[in-house]
Amino acid sequence: MVIERRPTGTYSPSQKDLSPREFDVVERHEEPVVAKTARATEEVVVSRESTEHTGTVRDTVKETKVEVEKPGATPRRI
Repeated sequence: MVIERRPTGTYSPSQKDLSPREFDVVERHEEPVVAKTARATEEVVVSRESTEHTGTVRDTVKETKVEVEKPGATPRRI
């Protein structure tokens, strides 16, 4: 079995993203907000390597007897 991990997307921050910035924020009131979001960070691929071979199998087969009934007919053993 082969398991492979692949990243779904790559993000590399630029210098602009990492530079210090200033923001003016006015606080009105506090309200806790809790939320979860699902993001795919990688995908896992599971595959199977298969091989073929030819061989001879020797065994016996069991015999099965079945009764078949048809409407209006006498039972018959097969």
